[in-house]
Amino acid sequence: MTGTVFRDAGAFASALAEAARSSTGIDLIREVGGWRLDPAWDYPGDPHSEAYHQAVLRHYRDVSGRDYLAPAANETFSVPAAQYLSAPFPHCTADAGEVSRYLLGVGHIIGLVTAKPPARIAEFGAGWGHVSMHLARMGHAVTAIDINADSAALLAERAKRNEVRLDMRQAGFLDVQFEDGSLDVALFFESFHHCHRPFELLDRLERWISPGGMLLFAGEPFYPDFHAPWDVRLDGQSLWAAREHGWLELGFEESFFVRELLRRGWVPRKRVLPQAGAYGVVHAAARHGGRFLVGETFLPPDCAGTWAPHDPLSADALRWTGGASVMPLDESPRWHRATVQLTNYNPRSAMPVTIRCGDCRAEARVEPAATLDVTVALPAHGPRELRIESPTWVPREAGINDDGRALGVAVGSLTYGEEPA
Repeated sequence: MTGTVFRDAGAFASALAEAARSSTGIDLIREVGGWRLDPAWDYPGDPHSEAYHQAVLRHYRDVSGRDYLAPAANETFSVPAAQYLSAPFPHCTADAGEVSRYLLGVGHIIGLVTAKPPARIAEFGAGWGHVSMHLARMGHAVTAIDINADSAALLAERAKRNEVRLDMRQAGFLDVQFEDGSLDVALFFESFHHCHRPFELLDRLERWISPGGMLLFAGEPFYPDFHAPWDVRLDGQSLWAAREHGWLELGFEESFFVRELLRRGWVPRKRVLPQAGAYGVVHAAARHGGRFLVGETFLPPDCAGTWAPHDPLSADALRWTGGASVMPLDESPRWHRATVQLTNYNPRSAMPVTIRCGDCRAEARVEPAATLDVTVALPAHGPRELRIESPTWVPREAGINDDGRALGVAVGSLTYGEEPA
């Protein structure tokens, strides 16, 4: 039944029960891996609303066959210490490829933690704890958080036996508390998607993480194409996990999630280590501190398509508009204006530019080879999306070089201001 599409959750459950009569464990997971559910679900308009949240929980009930009561009731499972103390995941799989990919992913995550020891780091959903253990060994002050009692006990015992200082907390993501500004790094490794109120958690992280701090989301299901802004995942393996264990397996449209980071004042970057497979896909985000380079920012894919294609040979931090280019902005009431650094690389023609954000507007004329800072006011209410409009030119047609892209104006930095424009 590889590639089978089910139209309702009941049909999937019946097929899963039938498959379980002849297959178990990893063989069953592989068999259902190619299955998919394609239900006719309706969604409330606002993905941040309580009505939408309740719709997601109804979808969870449809696919899992149970109500979502609380993380402590739905996200726990048995992890026998005697079985996994000496050989935790991934070693327990005895699969060289899986062990290699996972450990490459762990190394990739650690390499992205740029804070110097002893940084204050919290890993949410630490699970097997490989990342936490390595960071603690480096001299970081690590808090490992996991709601599952067996997982927390196993990690605490591993830390004790290896003489690693680790602050182990058995708690849910929304049960643990930190002082504002008390964390330098918060990281999630295949865990954020288990949070049933993800935006409440993002709001708390915004407070907990210090200026200059960072967020890391590794191996999370952020998809360029997803059936909703956020919802339960509908692939066979996720459905099996929900049905078998009761786990909440959420997924997010990548553009939607990245936009959530930008509007909260984070500057996201996507770092991929292909050799690590899904473990090597990391969305990292840093505080902008009032200024950031647009060219180094990972924009929501649905916004990135409005800009000129990236030049992989370019080492600079510029991003060229593509005629009319957009990007989400920080929606904090602290900021009242945004100043955009523009450069016109067309040596023959001046570039008229219009910058809009909501009902606010600024116009400028950028002379050839000139750089100009243009400031636009930010609306006090509603979504903030910057729109930069300019004509385009093609360097190859102008005889400059072999670049065949249609380029508008080059955008360098974006600086927020607290004073009105």
